Amino acid sequence: MFDRPGEKLKRLAMFDFIGVIIGSIILAFVFGITETRYGSEFDFFEFLSILFGGCSAAYITALVFYSFGELVDSSERNADATYEMLRILQNSNLKSNASPNVYTPRPSTNHATSNGKAVAPSDFKMKALSDEKPEDWICTYCHTKNKAYELLCDRCSKYRIK
Repeated sequence: MFDRPGEKLKRLAMFDFIGVIIGSIILAFVFGITETRYGSEFDFFEFLSILFGGCSAAYITALVFYSFGELVDSSERNADATYEMLRILQNSNLKSNASPNVYTPRPSTNHATSNGKAVAPSDFKMKALSDEKPEDWICTYCHTKNKAYELLCDRCSKYRIK
């Protein structure tokens, strides 16, 4: 029931368009024929205005539903593609024999602090610790140990830079 909501919104747009067009044709004929005391008359202006208004409403509502359905579809495709790219990156990081150490540009010492003390810029380079597994990496900003499959630091949410 909740699978592929974008496709369902697109189908709803099509049925809405057809239903409103049929309804506006019926209403145009019903209200286009006016009853007077001399009999029935056909008011062509009223017929055309109801028909034009109904077709315009059908087009606008169908356009809104269809565009929202397309937005949902494209966001699902983008999420799937992003997930697949992250999975490939994580697998390639785990399989590579390259050092997981990451080098970042050195921030200025007035912004970087550790426990309230200024940290020297040379401390911001990634250093391999001998007791760490090769898949672990250390954040250059907060010095938190992270797993290789994590692209963001758990503590400061900075990206891992290779």
